[in-house]
Amino acid sequence: MENVRNFSLLITITCMICVIIDLMLPPGKIKKAMNIVIALFTLCSLIHPLIIKSKNSNFKFKKILEKSSSPPRSKILENVNSQVTSLVKSNLKKVIEIKLKDLGAPPEKIEIFMDTNNDNCIIMIRSKIYLNKKYESLKSKIQNEINTNLNIPTEIVDV
Repeated sequence: MENVRNFSLLITITCMICVIIDLMLPPGKIKKAMNIVIALFTLCSLIHPLIIKSKNSNFKFKKILEKSSSPPRSKILENVNSQVTSLVKSNLKKVIEIKLKDLGAPPEKIEIFMDTNNDNCIIMIRSKIYLNKKYESLKSKIQNEINTNLNIPTEIVDV
């Protein structure tokens, strides 16, 4: 409480000194220049107690950072990659499913195989489409369509 009282007293005295100096200055260029000096003086008088208090206190940011239990960066990256991979797989399945329905061959099941490379970039390996045997005649057309339009190596399996 003593510190708050001293800080408010300092602010009051600083403001009074600044007002007295401002009233004594003649108008013109000198007053403009002195207003900058007065503003800097006021700013320094506000910051000075805070700097002294921070030097005297035992408050250390390193202790806070050491106590924080954030997961390691590799774990976060792994988690993000798995979430992105899952999202991309589901979206690709939907795109392939729509493409197959347009060709008149609804799939029984679609599998997407993806992995990450050494740079932690997600790479597409291949897709595997399970089709009913009655759509065997469309097999090469479907495979060609997905390979060329979506640039995904595709394997089609009869069910």
